Amino acid sequence: MGKRLFDKIGIRKLSVGVCSVVVATCFLGVTTSYAEE
Repeated sequence: MGKRLFDKIGIRKLSVGVCSVVVATCFLGVTTSYAEE
């Protein structure tokens, strides 16, 4: 039970980290494209 719960939390933390990286990348891409224009 504890192991499965830890895996769930680990996957959730990983997905949150990936989402934040994607959002940050998109945000940086948008700001740089605006700066170039």
